[in-house]
Amino acid sequence: MRAVAACLALGVAAGARAQQSPVPEAIAPDPAVLESVRADYLTREERSDLRVRHGLYDDLDLDLPARRARIALERGRLGDPVFAEAGLDPALSLRALSLQGRDKEVVAATEGASRLALLALRAESLARLARRDEALAIARDPRVAEALASGDTVEAVLAAVDLRALEIRLDAAASGEFESLFAALGRARDSIDRLDPAVRLREAQLLVERHARLEAAKALSETLSLSPRSAEAWYLLGGLALDGFDFVGAARAAAALRRIDPLHHLAAFLEARMRLRSDDPQGALEALAPVLARVDLPREALAFRAACEAARYDFDAMRATLAEVDARAPGSAEALVLAGRQLVFDRQYEEAREILERAAAREPAWAVPRAELGLLSMQDAREERALEDLRLAVRLDPHDERALFTLTLAEELAGWNRIETRHFIIRHPDGDAAIVAALLADTLDAMHEEVCARLRHEPSQKTIIDVMPDHRSFGVRVTGLPRIHTIAVCTGPTIAIEIPKEGARDKHLGLFDPLAVLRHEYTHTVTLSMTRNRIPHWLTEAVAVALEDTPRTFETCQLLAAAWRSETLFDLEEINWAFVRPRKPTDRAQAYAQGRWMVEYIEVRYGWDALCKLLFSYADGIGEEDALRRAFGVGRAEFFDGFRAWAAGEVRAWGLDPQPPLRALALELVAGDEAAENTMREAEARRLQAVADAWASAIGRPGSERFTLPRAAWPAKPMPPVQLDDASVRAFLARHPDHPDLIEILLRRARGSGAIESEETRELLERYARARPVDPFPHRLWAQKALGRGGTGGEDGELERDAERALRHLVELDLRADKDNSYALAIARLRRGQGDLAGASASAERAVRMNPFDASVRELAAAIAIEAGEMRRARLHVSALVALEPSRELHRTRLERLDALIASEK
Repeated sequence: MRAVAACLALGVAAGARAQQSPVPEAIAPDPAVLESVRADYLTREERSDLRVRHGLYDDLDLDLPARRARIALERGRLGDPVFAEAGLDPALSLRALSLQGRDKEVVAATEGASRLALLALRAESLARLARRDEALAIARDPRVAEALASGDTVEAVLAAVDLRALEIRLDAAASGEFESLFAALGRARDSIDRLDPAVRLREAQLLVERHARLEAAKALSETLSLSPRSAEAWYLLGGLALDGFDFVGAARAAAALRRIDPLHHLAAFLEARMRLRSDDPQGALEALAPVLARVDLPREALAFRAACEAARYDFDAMRATLAEVDARAPGSAEALVLAGRQLVFDRQYEEAREILERAAAREPAWAVPRAELGLLSMQDAREERALEDLRLAVRLDPHDERALFTLTLAEELAGWNRIETRHFIIRHPDGDAAIVAALLADTLDAMHEEVCARLRHEPSQKTIIDVMPDHRSFGVRVTGLPRIHTIAVCTGPTIAIEIPKEGARDKHLGLFDPLAVLRHEYTHTVTLSMTRNRIPHWLTEAVAVALEDTPRTFETCQLLAAAWRSETLFDLEEINWAFVRPRKPTDRAQAYAQGRWMVEYIEVRYGWDALCKLLFSYADGIGEEDALRRAFGVGRAEFFDGFRAWAAGEVRAWGLDPQPPLRALALELVAGDEAAENTMREAEARRLQAVADAWASAIGRPGSERFTLPRAAWPAKPMPPVQLDDASVRAFLARHPDHPDLIEILLRRARGSGAIESEETRELLERYARARPVDPFPHRLWAQKALGRGGTGGEDGELERDAERALRHLVELDLRADKDNSYALAIARLRRGQGDLAGASASAERAVRMNPFDASVRELAAAIAIEAGEMRRARLHVSALVALEPSRELHRTRLERLDALIASEK
């Protein structure tokens, strides 16, 4: 298990899925393709050749070995007997050998070859066999440049592109030749054969390698319009989707591959990648098992196995598999890069650096290992090393969009201002981010003490916090690409957070309390450190939410209560999937909330010491079943059963499982009424039909073999056709005096009629607060009433009591308000009026943190700080006012006076 991403946890996956998936359900053939295949002048043989090329074939077209061989390659049947047939184009049979990694056989079979397509296969095999100089000699053949410039067949141009791309990978001096590849491919597409899918596919491959996502998706869609059965195109589209955590799109691509061939190895590879991204290495290995058992083993299969072993923390097995790959391809670093990326994803930074350094040493001119090392160093807080590796990567490949974006940011970060505290290094640029960074600096060390005391662990190094000035730069900092939707992310020893600010959504994501967000993120930093980054996804989120130390909202209580009632609480496997592959819109919110709920259960049932023991046990790399037994003496199933039983009592204590339900009470009113009972039966029949329809619509969906229709998705049972009038409600309430639904009905009707001030209503409000303590409705009413009286005159003692009552309720409301500073402002003003300057200052500071660019809020905070004698704190706010309202000379005058006062204190 691992913390597959605090970044996922805070919405990266949700943001990626919010964008349109690059993978459609299907792509129709281009009309020009259909027209060309149907042309009257074609012979039968020419028509069959075109139908095979464009993936529009049927069995009648597969009468010749050459066509069968092309389709066998497309289907991934690399050991098909057709490749041994006499007279077959050697480029086809050698391609099958190359895809199996049988490079020695390819080299032997191409000895003395002159055809450029065969030389390309030979050079690639030589490179994998660590015969670099021989491979480069072929790649530098003058015929390559000639074919790039003026080749008159698609085969010649594609072979030349492959050879020039190989030269760029093997020789750093050739890095400037990349543009010639696209120029040649563009010429082939526009001047030789605009309908050949191989040309557009090769362009797409180059774009994917360089993280040009939008252009790559477009090229792949065009490829599939030219050949809807292009397996490589579907695989690359699925990979693009998965890079954006679009599991639905990736599943579509895998399904398309299985339509091409049910046992396609690319479908297995894509499924394994989905499983690895979902923190399921065992499932990934199971997906790979049929491929690993094949005689015609695809070249990449062992590399994926190594990645799975890395994800299981079985580093000995990973190294053994990598050694097996090295024996087959001693010159290739591809398996090392794949395993290294997985280790970075799982935040196993030490092992990742070792593997990626080996990759960079093996292929020093290949930009990819260096770029991966640079991205690793950005996560691992090794700033100078990140700059070194990223600069080298960009020199080797100036066209890698991700590396370019990240290098630009890294160079900016290196020149940013720094504020260093005992436990943190805050980096920020000038401008708005500087205002937020200054506000946070004095608060973080106290937060560190609180979080680390609770978790009984301190990270071994200072945590870097990057305060990003806008949404685009935040996205680049987090992923290397400027397309992401969240406000903060933790990668272990570094945290990135964007500033709270209102504005266009592509610029800012609105108001929030950055200290509260950083507390959540820093909890990730501590739990990742104490578990060596091996904490299960649900648990790192659960602990982080629990240590926010704020009450859950009423909406969250309702969500959890609904899941409990409908028996759709997640077990310990489902909750991890809910974060990364939610099936309904509420899944991720439920996963966060339920995770925190389970931490509360752990604390109540087993104690906080046991929770800390559980966390520390994950550092040993053990699985969740063993970790739970070590800490609690129970396994996953028994833990979940205990949690569900405990949760029932919690829901009842919240007042969200009233007995009897309103429906049962209403049924009493219609008992014996034949017409009403008939109406009920008809409504129930419609409801059950809707359930059946929902089941029917689920059949055939991707993953439908695991699909279960949650009871929460069932249409609600119909209420009886009866109006619960006040008399009926009061009669029922007399029998059930603590029934929250009945009390709430009377309360809301009283509010609607203006009778909220009556003695009876006040008594109902008290009863409702006791019966359903998680609903803030009473607090809002009480606060409004107290504040309303406070402004209408009265005795001083009465006013003070009203203010105190209002404060009590405003505090409850403020605790639940994460994007609204109005309650904090009201509290600050009330406490200031009471003379509680310390309390007023704390609330004013919270209000400022949530909207640091509101001058009026800064004015209030500065005034309270001055009254409290906190001149340095006042100076912070006045200094911000100078920046926010530079034309107001008054702010500069105040700043000068504060500086004089501060100087006089020394």
